[in-house]
Amino acid sequence: MKLLVAACAAVACAGCAVDSASAAPPGPGSSDVTADPRPTVVADLANVVAQTRAAISGATANLPGAMSEATLAQLFGASASALHQMTLPLAGRLAMPADDPVAWLSSNVFASSVDEGVYAIPAALVCGPSAPAGCGSAVAAATPRVRLAQSDGGIQLFVQLGSAHDEPIAITLSASELNATLDLDAVGRDLGQPFSGKATVDLTVLGPAHVRATVAFAAPVSVGWGGASLTSAAGTPLVVDLDGARPQLEASLAFGATTVQLADTVLSLAGLATDVGFDGHALTLDRISLGGSPATLARAGQTAIAIDLNPTAGRTFGAVLSTNADGIETIAVAPSLDIHQQIDHGALGDGLPVYDVTDLSLDAALHGSPAATQLEVVHGTLAIATSPANFGITATDTHCVTQTPATSSSGQSFDQLAVATCQ
Repeated sequence: MKLLVAACAAVACAGCAVDSASAAPPGPGSSDVTADPRPTVVADLANVVAQTRAAISGATANLPGAMSEATLAQLFGASASALHQMTLPLAGRLAMPADDPVAWLSSNVFASSVDEGVYAIPAALVCGPSAPAGCGSAVAAATPRVRLAQSDGGIQLFVQLGSAHDEPIAITLSASELNATLDLDAVGRDLGQPFSGKATVDLTVLGPAHVRATVAFAAPVSVGWGGASLTSAAGTPLVVDLDGARPQLEASLAFGATTVQLADTVLSLAGLATDVGFDGHALTLDRISLGGSPATLARAGQTAIAIDLNPTAGRTFGAVLSTNADGIETIAVAPSLDIHQQIDHGALGDGLPVYDVTDLSLDAALHGSPAATQLEVVHGTLAIATSPANFGITATDTHCVTQTPATSSSGQSFDQLAVATCQ
């Protein structure tokens, strides 16, 4: 997949972060095209990347959620661990090949001119030491190149593949926008890989440290490489507006049916959706949903984990998260949260733990922090059911849930849940 980011490197920068003070706003005339368009490409790409990084850094600097993430990870340890082990290698294969995409593009792609305005993408840039077998030969056979052209909207970059130099990836770049269209059917044909679908990525600079990103799938998308694959239904899975100067974040997540596979392990989601708002203080998540059926993790064709979210309440819920000056996080759900979990440890290939959490029911507001040893139920009820059942707890108003390291009679380590007076 590094081949795809060779010419649209800035798109993958959405996860980068730098000090917003270091990013300069768009300058007048920065897209004036000279005889050699490379300096313009580098300057425009540098501005888009800098503004994106500044927007992310500013808009998410005080984003709450660490306590909630840590709590769920602890309570649902088996499923959280399995999902992490599965998705981490796939994410690694889709990662940027360098921390600075502008420098990477300049030194590795634009330095390999094969014709006027055409630059080679060496196979070694695409296939690193951890690349799957056959990567180098597959990329070399596709003879990947980047062609630069001038347009009224800015500079255009085309990724060329195959002996006929097809151009299945087209990017239009200016100082304030990067728009990429990907014909994955053509990419798959040229690479001899199971790619299909059509996708568009648009990243627009709206002002200093303010960007909007949109990802759209005009047709169902499937990307596979070296035993890893991702498929997702057509739609607009992501729209995000990041204003680091205010700061403010607005986003809409709307994935349709999605499957992630790594070797014999398959994560299946009927959907993944929520509307997100953050004003610098409170994070609001509306209509959180995993689709119309449970999310599952399967190994060798056998379901190992199934997670159902609010099955009797429309499979959706909302939440508000905030953090006070002391770093204490509050999470309140509306109207309630009920998570059912089934785990087959035989299918997972691990040993039986002392207990599994099978159900988490929350009709409450909670206080806590990632480093805290207790979770306070401010009002309402938090109920955790386990298998075996004697490890479960129910906590109500002004009580705290604690997790204490313990050892079972068989010598297994586990966290003992208990309800206590808050300290």
